[in-house]
Amino acid sequence: VPWCSVGLHAQGGFLGPMTSTGLVAADWRPLGDSARTRYYRKWEVFEMSWADVDLRKLVAAAAPFGGPIALVRNEKMIINLEGQSLRPAINIYSSAGLLNATIVWEKGRIVTMGWTDKEQLVIVCDDGAIWMYNLHGEFVRHFSMGGECIERKVVEAIVWATGLVCLTGNNQLYTVSSFDEPRPQ
Repeated sequence: VPWCSVGLHAQGGFLGPMTSTGLVAADWRPLGDSARTRYYRKWEVFEMSWADVDLRKLVAAAAPFGGPIALVRNEKMIINLEGQSLRPAINIYSSAGLLNATIVWEKGRIVTMGWTDKEQLVIVCDDGAIWMYNLHGEFVRHFSMGGECIERKVVEAIVWATGLVCLTGNNQLYTVSSFDEPRPQ
């Protein structure tokens, strides 16, 4: 539909989504449940190009604004590795599902992954090691969150555009506010 607006009844009631050709209801869904409910619809723009990818068995980190997607096997799940390496591999795909790079992971246990605003993949390991790669799988930087993270292990972490925060096994938080100058605090 090239043009869309919201249709209002003459007395101010909501008729539903309108297009240049009339009322459309079948593929529109309500968003919220208030008196001023908005509607949305979604449609498939294209099919992903990746083959044999089952997202239920993987941990995914998608960059914002249609950027790259990093996938790695979920080590918390029991899955059949028939014909696969025991070492996990991080696959970096374009937003269309084309494989850009593969990183054979030989480092520590991955706690989480995320993307910076410079489209660099950040991998947080349970020993507090932080590894950064570009979208082509090339190594960019490595740093450590410090001795406490090594001793107590990182149990959870969140990565955002310019930094990250780690939670250790003794419930202490450690943060890096800038990946350009990582100084764990």
